[in-house]
Parts: sequence; structure tokens; C-alpha cells
Amino acid sequence: MYNGIGLSTPRGSGTSGYIQKNMSMVRPQKSREEFLKDLQQLRENVLPPPKKANRDILLHKQKRSILLHLEKLRQELHERGTAEEEIEERLKTAEAKLNEMMEKGELDFEKKEDTHQQAIAKEREYERMRRAFAMSEDYRPGSAFDFEGQEKKKLEKVHESEKRKEEERQIRKEKKRAEREREKEREQREKEREKEKEREKEKEKERENREKERQREKEREREREREREKEREKEKEREREREREKEKEREREKEREREREREREKERQREREKEKERERERKAKEESEALEKKRLAEELKAKEAKAKEEERREREKAAKQRGRRKESSSSSSRSSSPSGDSSDSVSESSSESSPSRSRSRSDSRRRTKKKR
Repeated sequence: MYNGIGLSTPRGSGTSGYIQKNMSMVRPQKSREEFLKDLQQLRENVLPPPKKANRDILLHKQKRSILLHLEKLRQELHERGTAEEEIEERLKTAEAKLNEMMEKGELDFEKKEDTHQQAIAKEREYERMRRAFAMSEDYRPGSAFDFEGQEKKKLEKVHESEKRKEEERQIRKEKKRAEREREKEREQREKEREKEKEREKEKEKERENREKERQREKEREREREREREKEREKEKEREREREREKEKEREREKEREREREREREKERQREREKEKERERERKAKEESEALEKKRLAEELKAKEAKAKEEERREREKAAKQRGRRKESSSSSSRSSSPSGDSSDSVSESSSESSPSRSRSRSDSRRRTKKKR
């Protein structure tokens, strides 16, 4: 089956299930009256424009969802036992981030879409279709069936294009006129230059004649000047040679100075490297000493805590033994006979046993101290 046509399954039909168009079928064509009737119905029953979404309601929902999200985050942080200052700081950062996402249109807490969200999605879809089909912004639904309006638009477009062409024609005419004016001015300037050149040529001829006369006079002077110039050139050449030698000597001296400066710079660099190495060693030594001190302090604290714990246990044992002695003495006093001799003997035995107990206790304490 394809597009609702054909069998749902080819099984049992004796065919392959391939769907093919019936090329021999001739569809009945509509008459002019039926076409005009359908066209009239399309004009009269124009679809209403889609309802627009209420932006205020959507903004209110987004703000409410932000507040709910922040309240949930606060409860989660309280349950974890986070400090109040950290909770406030994290809530501020989360609120700023959510507000920024809301301004950009990236906030999407609720997956269920209501009518307003559907309307916004529909508007975006219409806008994409309008751009894809290159439709104008003032497009009205059903205007394609308004042939009179379409004809008017065509005439307006033709009128605008004619007007544009006329303006372009006028601009071209103005440009041509300005070009002709410039050409005329150029030709006049060329003529003036030609006349000026003619005058200059005449003056130049006169000047040449005078110059020839002067040239003959000056030729002899030039010969003498050439001889003098040769002598001067020779002297200058010698001077230049001496100057070159001095310049070479200066360059050599500068090169030596640069070499010495490089050596000094290398020496300074080595000194800096040594100083840095010393500084690193000193810091490492200080860090190791600090760690050793910290470790010793921690060990000392642990020993003190252990000693205190053992002393506390000893005190508890002593208190228990005292309690037991008191209980035993009270029970013995209660169970004593009327005869005074027996009571005296019990008291004497208890008095004799108490020093021995105290001695054994003190011996055990001394042993524990020695072990520590």
C-alpha cells in the first residue's frame, strides 16, 4: 500500500503488490461554469488568519517556572546541608542564567505545549514558509484568487518599472550632457595648450640662438674647468679612499665592542640563571622544613591525645574500683552479725586489704608511665 492506495499486503493476492498508474483512464474535466463557481466559493470562503499567541501569558509562565525551579534548587541545597550564603550566591547565579536564557528564547521547562506555545510555533512555521516562497510581508490569504487585485498589482509594478526606466533614462541623459560639456572644455584646453606650445617653440628658438652664442664662449671655459675638475676629482678620490679606510677601522672597532657587549650579556644571563636556581633551592628547602615541622606538630598532637585518652581510662577504672569497694563495704556492714568480734574482724580485714589495693594501683600506673 502506498499513500492509502492498493492492498495492505500482497500475501494471498497472487500479485507483487506493485502500484502502477492507470494511463488509460481519462479524468472528467470541469466546465467553465463549474470552474467559475468553485473560484467564487474560494473567494467567499477565505480562511481566517491564525490566532496570535499572547506573549504576556507566555512570559508570565516562564517567570513562574523560573521561580519554581529556584525554589526546588533551594530545597535541594538545604537538604544537602549547604551554607546559607553559598545557597544565596548559587541562586543568584542560577536566576541570572535563567533570565538570560529567557531573553534569548532558549528556556524550555515544560514539555507540554499549550495553545499559546502552539500558536508561536505556527507563527515561526509560517514565517519560514514565507521566506522559502519569497512572499511579501503584506501578503493577504486568498489574494491569489483576487484576479482584479492581481491585475492592479501587475499594472502598478509595470508603472513602477516604467517610472524607474524613465528616471534611469534621465540620469543617462544628464550624464551624457555632462560628458559632452567636459569634452568641450577638454578640447578648448587642448587648443590653448597647442597655442601655448607654439609660443614656447618660438621662444625656444630664440633662446637656442642666444644659447649657441654663449655656448661657443663657454666651451673654452669648460675645457679649462674640465682640467680643474679632473684635478679636483683625483683629490676627492684620494680623500674618499682615506675616509673609507677610517670607516672600515670604525666598523671593526664597533664589531669588537658589540662582541664584548655580547659576552657581558651572556655573563649576566648566567648570573641570573644561577640566582634563580639558588632561589628555587631555598624555596624548596623552606617548603620541606615547613612540611617537617607540620608533621612533627601533628605527631606531637596525636601523642598528647593518646596520653589524655589513656589517663581518662585510668581515672574511669579507678572510679569503678572505688564504687565497687563502697558497694562491698556497704553490703558487709548490712550482713554483719550481732557479735562485735566478727564486725571488728571484718573491718580489720578490709582495712588491711585497702592499702594493698592502693599499692597495686600505684604500681600499675607507674608501669603505664614507663611504657609511654
